[in-house]
Amino acid sequence: MAGAAVARRGPLLLKLAVSVPPLRDGGHRSSPNYTVVLNSVAQDRVGTASGINNAVARVAGVLAIAALGIMMVSTFTSRLNRSLTGMSLPPGVLQQVRANEIKLAGLPIPAGLNAAAETALKESIATAFVFAFRVVIIVCAGLSIAATAVADRMIPRAAAEDGASAQAGFPLTDSEPPAA
Repeated sequence: MAGAAVARRGPLLLKLAVSVPPLRDGGHRSSPNYTVVLNSVAQDRVGTASGINNAVARVAGVLAIAALGIMMVSTFTSRLNRSLTGMSLPPGVLQQVRANEIKLAGLPIPAGLNAAAETALKESIATAFVFAFRVVIIVCAGLSIAATAVADRMIPRAAAEDGASAQAGFPLTDSEPPAA
């Protein structure tokens, strides 16, 4: 049911997600980056190159999650606080909301609010969450475009073509040695 909703709303996004090698087949295909790295080193250093590549990818992933998480919370908090200044909420309610801002969209609505204030607060929380999520996604898209530009400049054309030809047939897996 949810998959159908995604397909109706974003067929292009769905096609991209299915076509990206790490997301397809449970991630058993190697990425073009992995292929280029392993094809660029001597055969006796493939294991070391693979280990370094994996370690850098894991560290980068952890740092990205931390940085984007901080960005998400701070953007959400800023947007929500801006929205709360226009509302006439009791000081105790404001304090309770601000104390739980780290919960993002799961922020509990304090008890004792009238229906209009409760609805306005729910809308403010939802709007702040969507805004923060969009900011994070735009940053991710920008980083992806920047990484593509850097790779285009840094990877020699011959190495890129070798990696593409390795991906055209049967993709390399961790258990197969790279083509020489």
